[in-house]
Amino acid sequence: MKIKTKRLMKQTMKQIITGKPLLLTFLLFFYAQNATHATTYYSIATGNWNSASVWSTSSGGSAGTNYPIAGDNVVIEGGKTVTVNTTSACASVIIGYASAGTLSFSATISLTVSDSVKVVATNGTLDMSSGGILNVGGNFTNAGTFNSGSGTLVMNGSSTQTLKNSSGYLFVKNLTINNISGVNMGSDLNICGALTLTGGSLKIGTNTLTYSGSSITYSNGNINASYGTVQFTNSDPLSLPPIFITSTLNNLTLNGSGGVSLEGNLTVSGVLELSAGTLSTGTNTLTYSGSSITRSTGNLNASLGTLEFKNPNALSLPASMFAGSLKNLTLNSGGGITLRSDLTITNTLNLNEGTLNIGGSALTYSGTGSSITRTSGNIDASSGTMTFTNTSALSLPASMFTGSVNNLTLNGSGGIILGLNLTVNGNLTLTTGSLNLNGKTLSLGTGSTLYRGNGSISASASSSGSYNVNYTGTTSISSGVNSTPELFPTSGSVNKITVSLSDNTKAVTSSTGNALNPIGNLSVANGTFNIGGTCRIAASKSVTVTSPGVLNTGGNLILTGNTSTPAYIANSSGTINGNVTVEVAVPSGRRVFRLLSHPFSSSIALSSLQDNIHITGAGGASNGFDATLTNNPSAYNFAESGYTGTTNTGWTAFTNTSNTIATNTALRILYRGPRSQSNLLDGSTPTPNAGTLDWSGPVNQGSQNIAMTYTSANGSNAGWNLIPNPYPSNVDIGNIASGNRNSIGTFSVWVPTNGTKGGWSTYSFGSAYIVPSGGAFFVKTASAANFTFTESSKTGSSATENLLKTAAHESHSLELSLLSNDSIYWDKLVLKQQEGSIASQDVYDGPKLSNPDVNFYSLGASNEKLAIDSRNSFTSTDVVKLGMQTSSPYHFTIRTDYMAIPNTEAYLIDSYLNTRNKLVPGFTYDFTTTNEPTTVGENRFRIEFNTLAIGLENIDKKDLLTLYPNPCKELLFIANLKPSKAEPSYKILDLQGKEVASGTVLKTSSSNAQIMLNQLAPGVYFIQVNQEDDIKLYKIAVN
Repeated sequence: MKIKTKRLMKQTMKQIITGKPLLLTFLLFFYAQNATHATTYYSIATGNWNSASVWSTSSGGSAGTNYPIAGDNVVIEGGKTVTVNTTSACASVIIGYASAGTLSFSATISLTVSDSVKVVATNGTLDMSSGGILNVGGNFTNAGTFNSGSGTLVMNGSSTQTLKNSSGYLFVKNLTINNISGVNMGSDLNICGALTLTGGSLKIGTNTLTYSGSSITYSNGNINASYGTVQFTNSDPLSLPPIFITSTLNNLTLNGSGGVSLEGNLTVSGVLELSAGTLSTGTNTLTYSGSSITRSTGNLNASLGTLEFKNPNALSLPASMFAGSLKNLTLNSGGGITLRSDLTITNTLNLNEGTLNIGGSALTYSGTGSSITRTSGNIDASSGTMTFTNTSALSLPASMFTGSVNNLTLNGSGGIILGLNLTVNGNLTLTTGSLNLNGKTLSLGTGSTLYRGNGSISASASSSGSYNVNYTGTTSISSGVNSTPELFPTSGSVNKITVSLSDNTKAVTSSTGNALNPIGNLSVANGTFNIGGTCRIAASKSVTVTSPGVLNTGGNLILTGNTSTPAYIANSSGTINGNVTVEVAVPSGRRVFRLLSHPFSSSIALSSLQDNIHITGAGGASNGFDATLTNNPSAYNFAESGYTGTTNTGWTAFTNTSNTIATNTALRILYRGPRSQSNLLDGSTPTPNAGTLDWSGPVNQGSQNIAMTYTSANGSNAGWNLIPNPYPSNVDIGNIASGNRNSIGTFSVWVPTNGTKGGWSTYSFGSAYIVPSGGAFFVKTASAANFTFTESSKTGSSATENLLKTAAHESHSLELSLLSNDSIYWDKLVLKQQEGSIASQDVYDGPKLSNPDVNFYSLGASNEKLAIDSRNSFTSTDVVKLGMQTSSPYHFTIRTDYMAIPNTEAYLIDSYLNTRNKLVPGFTYDFTTTNEPTTVGENRFRIEFNTLAIGLENIDKKDLLTLYPNPCKELLFIANLKPSKAEPSYKILDLQGKEVASGTVLKTSSSNAQIMLNQLAPGVYFIQVNQEDDIKLYKIAVN
């Protein structure tokens, strides 16, 4: 046995006896058996490697005469520090074995260890803070302290090596891999300097390799990152050569502000985490086949390269993942991808497999030529926006989209050619370039909008409903047979056309020979819109021209009539040139006169209405009228100066159909029914069908001043003026400013459905009242002045006349209606508390215009007939006389529609029947008129008032009678009679007011009574119950 081997065995036995660990002994024994002249050196002093006084050949022994060289084993212990001060070598190194030890390096000095290096836990320190190079031929294990400083660790063994830390990361400044057999990472590794891959592979296993340096070089070496994670935390820019085996790694984390630039293709098969910095592909291809991409502030720059997705599962790309545009995108993914932010592709888009879902983002394609290809992949653009900015013609492949597209934008001169049927449900924007349908079907969803700038569409679209068209370009669209195909869908309709050109000097001209029929709203805000063919605006829709916009109708614009909400020209500040055809719809059911006005700035002939209705007059056909047996006139104009009394009411019949209707005037005309209806002139007077009147001319624009005259010689009839609606629109006259109406307080409208022949209703200015397009109304002025309309009075709201009399109630008022059988509405009366008004007629009152058959009114202090009677207040001493006129005996009902005079009660007194009834909302009072003069006139009815104490609610005990059952058979019970010594009496009247029974009620208690009715025939009666000075009238039915 050799001497050294014997010595080693003796030391081993001594360690066993003293209980020391055997690991070092076994290692040294192994080295001794395999190194012919290997010596183990122990540090016994602090000093340089090449100083013999530092070393002993035994642990804690005396200094020897040599220092370690190649083939020797080294143990650094005893709290000593050994510095490699010259190029040195040994077989193995153990640092901090039984006690603390430190191995340090001088700058640029190298130590070559042919086998392993181990830094022992707690005690060992490897200090390369000053630099140095440590060449390791075996494993490198750190369980103590490794200060890599500016040193370099070189793994250059000939068999597989392991590089590890006992726990956590192994931090290395510079690392060189030069082992053809490869180096395994036994733990996480952090390299903060240079990584040099000279030969062999660095295998990270399931660990994490973190690189925070700025230089990675390679010749024949590489990194195997098929498992585990590669993380870049570099603060300086880093070029990443193609160092990964098969150009593939598992997980990649970018967490350094310096970013990483690829110098070759790369595939990431696991998680891609973009925490910080930019991953730039350069001109290379980055392929992602994992299932999770996350980001904080990092991103991906593929503006020069290709990004390919091969992920098998669904993948959502994080918002703002891309730092700019993407050059090439290849989708080869069964799972598909979903965008969460906008993306622009500048070159090729290959849809090989899977779906590119743009979500709510914008996907922009700006490639050229046939740069979109597909095999089985497609794009889901059902949300978000798909934009094309290509400069060369682009053909879209068949089945490119999964279904309908939300928003589609063309903003490239190349345009696109459809290879598939396409539906756009949101906005179709044609900024630049042509959308060539290529024989395919383009469908626009209901409510979608087509924005046409300088782009165009080759053919008409279709729609299941209606869509909008908005012109926004900087160039003119000239007239032509198919210049604006977007306005003429093959199915469906256009809801709204808006012209808002960027250049106001440009114009859009709709295709000639095609009819826009009907469309919705038309708006011209900037530029000019020339209507090249028939353009019909649908009912309730509008035309708006805002300065500096111009609308040239070419005589092609038609406003569709409707009895409630016709098409109209809305509040406009722009210019409208050319004639407009305006329709006025007339409902069926009433053969009565109507007030009619036209909205044109020039006079029109009466004959312009004869293609719609019959117009009769003196002389018949010789004067252009439709002939009848009587040739009674059916058309009249009105002049305030001619209203001198009941004989001369201001109305003058037209004498010839060539007579004109002047601008801003109105007429009264009989509507028998549409001209197409049969038997209208043979005397049989059939019920009129609904019809439409139409006339054409240049429309009034801007404020309109209607001249009102005042002929003082006419006395109380002076000042009545017929005011036309001057616009092709419904107008709200109720809120016209006082200064624009000469401070007139009320107005009267003709309601054709009132009574049996029509009647007047009077309202106060101050609350909304909508006069229909083509309508007119009366006012009574106190002096000559203008009645001024402004564009702002136009409205699209329904005409009040067609709201079944639901106009707003007058404030602080009592409103009474006169009806029959709840089916015939004859007239209305309003008593109004108005501060500053007087009992005689003043500006707050509404003078009563006479109806043709029944009139209901009040009498002012000077016996003026009033439809609205305003008083400063109504007190207990006030009595308002009512007038009632009828052309023939009939049965009527007075109904309380509204009662809101503060702190006041009102009672209806019927002097003919000697009744007194409190007027509360909903109260009805039935009565009958006969040929007897006292049943009508101005002496039968009056209203008395009772002022209540402020803050108290008076209880009228006279109103507490209850009659039951009703209807009854033989016995009628009365409850809540007031205590009285005198017996209550009763009278029973039929509907004509004739007394049919009377007597004294039979009291059954102090407050209850009963009446026998077995003498009455079945029918409806009035019963009048008299209690001393209190008289009540009730309606009862007898079965």
